[in-house]
Amino acid sequence: MFTRPRAPAPVHTAVHRHTTRATRVVIARSTAYDALSGYQKNRMQNARTDADWAAIEKDVPGARAMYASAQRARATTPTTTKDPMDALCDADPGAIECKA
Repeated sequence: MFTRPRAPAPVHTAVHRHTTRATRVVIARSTAYDALSGYQKNRMQNARTDADWAAIEKDVPGARAMYASAQRARATTPTTTKDPMDALCDADPGAIECKA
């Protein structure tokens, strides 16, 4: 007699989901390097092998890129050849600041 209406068949779609954990993106900047402690900076300067860098990156993720960024920034930063105090002492050799 009367048939019961059936629910439409479920539509099977392929959903591609990554089952692995999402990777963490680390943005390394040379300003972050300047905020590090002297201990960490010395570790980075003395790192020679990949194992050294792996140990450092356990503590500071992105350390190698951060160190490279800081070195590039320092290489491109112009240095002043004359100290402002030298200009002061040239202008007034008798200034108190020049008698040290």
